[in-house]
Amino acid sequence: MAAAAASLEETAAAMEEITSNVSSSTKVTEEARNIAHAANNSASQSAEVAARAEQAMGRIEESSQQISNINRRDRRDRIPDQSSRFERRR
Repeated sequence: MAAAAASLEETAAAMEEITSNVSSSTKVTEEARNIAHAANNSASQSAEVAARAEQAMGRIEESSQQISNINRRDRRDRIPDQSSRFERRR
């Protein structure tokens, strides 16, 4: 009887240890899930920022082209046609 009681006590202690390990594993798994969720959110935000930066760069490129066109027209309008200059001198 004493041996059976001791065996039962050992089984109860082992079950308690298993329960503690499962509980600890559950907490670690939950923490890992939270970290993975945060990393996923961060990656999504980074992708959004990169997309907005790409769009902004496209708008900057368009603006730069417009400025170049304006400068080209301005130079053309300010610099007289060289051929007409030579014709006046003749």
